[in-house]
Amino acid sequence: RTWLVLDGPLDPALLESVSAPPPLHILDSDPVLASPLAMQVIFETDQLAAVSPAMASSLAVTFLDTHRGPTWKDRAIAWAHQLSLSCPEYTSLMVLIRELLVHLMDSILAFVLYYFHAAPRDDSSSIVASAEGDVANLDYRHQTTCFLSFFTTLLMDPVIEGHLFAAAAADVEGEIEKQVRLLIGMSSISSFGSCLFTHQRPRFERYIRERVLHPTHGSSLPPLYDLYFDSKT
Repeated sequence: RTWLVLDGPLDPALLESVSAPPPLHILDSDPVLASPLAMQVIFETDQLAAVSPAMASSLAVTFLDTHRGPTWKDRAIAWAHQLSLSCPEYTSLMVLIRELLVHLMDSILAFVLYYFHAAPRDDSSSIVASAEGDVANLDYRHQTTCFLSFFTTLLMDPVIEGHLFAAAAADVEGEIEKQVRLLIGMSSISSFGSCLFTHQRPRFERYIRERVLHPTHGSSLPPLYDLYFDSKT
């Protein structure tokens, strides 16, 4: 499959040229260009004023807010795709890893946002961010980048990598998910968890143990903020 990426204003003549059957005619060029039968075209533009309603309705349009930029989920999915391309040996594991990343990070971020990144509540039945009214200063895009950096470092550590591939070869049900959950939990402690105030960390660690880690790890591991990986552990 061939991809043609065009960046700039959408000229009607250009649209007509690239959407016509092969051979490909680029405006008034002579001779014509031979184009592959399986060709996909991406237009990157900041306005669609010159596009006819008929053409616009036939396009699959993706809008990226220039002020917002990519979300944490965009970054996580792009990371998984790029790692599969760079390290093909991880391809068989990446579907599970990507699904766990998206599912668990969604809940982790929701938890952090609710308890640590909002103004303290007056409702005495609710647990406020802190008795002093402290609010954790979190930049989710930055922390997601930090999380993926920690997670990649752990995932590709030779010892951990060996455990993962051994579990995949043994085909023990749930073993790979158990190990990946541990890596996600430890990466969350090192990224999101490191930005919390000291008195907020026990609650975050309890959440990671109860909702992210496998029950075996959640009940047996020492304090997560003191835990590190080496060849012995």
